[in-house]
Amino acid sequence: MTSPNPKDAMVPFRIGNAQIRPDELRIEANGIAIDVEPKVMTLLLELSFNAQTVVSRADLIERVWQRDFGSDESLTRAISLLRKAFREVDGQREYIKTIPKRGYQLIAPLEHTDGHAGAIVNSTKLQTRITRSNLRRGFAGFAILVCFASIWGWLSLREQPMEHEAPILAVLPLQNIGEDEQDYLSDGYAEEIMNKLTGLEGIRVAGRSSSFALAKSEDDALAVGRQLNAKFVMEGTLQKSDDLIRVNVQLVDVKDGTLIWSNRFDKQMTEAFEVQDAIADSVARAIGARVLPTRDYSPDPRAYVLYLRALHKLRRSQIEGNEGAVALFEDSVGIDPNYGPSHAALSVAYTEYALRSRDETESTRDKAMASAQKALQFNPNSAMALTAIAAVKGQRQQWVESRRLYEQAIAIDPAAETPTVHLWTLMTVTGDKTGRNALIEGARELNPNSTALALVQSFAAFDELDFERAVEFGRQAKTLGGISIELPVSLAILGQNEEALEVYEDMIKDWPTPEVAQTNQRRLLRSFNDEE
Repeated sequence: MTSPNPKDAMVPFRIGNAQIRPDELRIEANGIAIDVEPKVMTLLLELSFNAQTVVSRADLIERVWQRDFGSDESLTRAISLLRKAFREVDGQREYIKTIPKRGYQLIAPLEHTDGHAGAIVNSTKLQTRITRSNLRRGFAGFAILVCFASIWGWLSLREQPMEHEAPILAVLPLQNIGEDEQDYLSDGYAEEIMNKLTGLEGIRVAGRSSSFALAKSEDDALAVGRQLNAKFVMEGTLQKSDDLIRVNVQLVDVKDGTLIWSNRFDKQMTEAFEVQDAIADSVARAIGARVLPTRDYSPDPRAYVLYLRALHKLRRSQIEGNEGAVALFEDSVGIDPNYGPSHAALSVAYTEYALRSRDETESTRDKAMASAQKALQFNPNSAMALTAIAAVKGQRQQWVESRRLYEQAIAIDPAAETPTVHLWTLMTVTGDKTGRNALIEGARELNPNSTALALVQSFAAFDELDFERAVEFGRQAKTLGGISIELPVSLAILGQNEEALEVYEDMIKDWPTPEVAQTNQRRLLRSFNDEE
């Protein structure tokens, strides 16, 4: 029996009970047809070409994504989509097997529809025809141009960020080289500069949680910038002695380490805002972004220091931290009631406390609304205040208004983690699963090392029964210090019980209360018993 001619490789063929139509990007069985993406079909063809053989992840990435454009995440997603398609058309058979630490293997029998059994030609030779077929179906009038264009050049442009997108700037926390216990000041300075640059035309600012988390690693600034896909990185030092501060800051091109701009500022604490404004304005000019508007109000220095200390505490997740933050914010607005950011941050502290505490919940929400509305009087575009109001309305089940306000806050500050996670939760509660995934994927472009975003992606994948991606994102969250209950459960479902138990044993040390530990233990043990 002769294998088919490679030139006829786009003809339909069978894998197990499924009919594969490469030219139509379709998998069919039992009267059900599933359309797949071009890259997913290309991956299937590559596995088919190597049927019954283990193909390493590295080889699949190189052959399907041409190395430069692929990633572990892309491959994991494509494998997951293939398995999902096969489950939907033929749930009785396993088609693709994961070989731990080696790769993937197509284990279902392969046969061409003309009766020939055998190999499929190498998928890299077919990728152009697959993509062109997809274009014909969706953009018929564009097909003639595609025939004369370099299809691989077009693909590379499509899979990389578009050139018109503004470059990313990573603002790292300033290194405190002065007195101890003043990280709140150095972090606060950097965050104020970040806030002033956020939303300017001509630049996108990487998310705070990712920039600050990576900055605490052993990597240098350029390595951090590369991990954040940033074009520029800003770093520096801050030293405070009595009422004097010295700030050294520099802006560097991530690609080649070229120093673009640097300066040193020796000022009184009362001139803190002049320093922050001068740095932000200089950075904006150096990278070609729109010049910043002049600050129209500078708060009392005592109120500002309390605000920075409170903001530092608010980053902590325990209730005690929120209580301490609330008290400091209240002191700050008591000293200077006209400083809008203190009111905005206080409103968020109230909403977080109301969410975590069982005491005086409704009265705390009323306080959050009052503080947020006060903040909006000073700045109608305060993303923090809008987030607080949206949270209160969501807790009161006013879904439509809550969603509108969250979306408004995210439009103002696209890298903001809190409104993104809260909106994702709201979309989950109201059943908008498609929209929630797009929301998180967009947010992670600017905040790729966000623990919270990785956690919700793990939950979303688990909720959609995509256990491989739940493991992928759960591992990311674990690396970033998060606790994903979906990680060990998904590992157990996938039959990787040894690793699941190891992850579980690590997790129980960090669960905050016995009640949480007991609930999660029952869930894990149930998943293990189901597998056994």
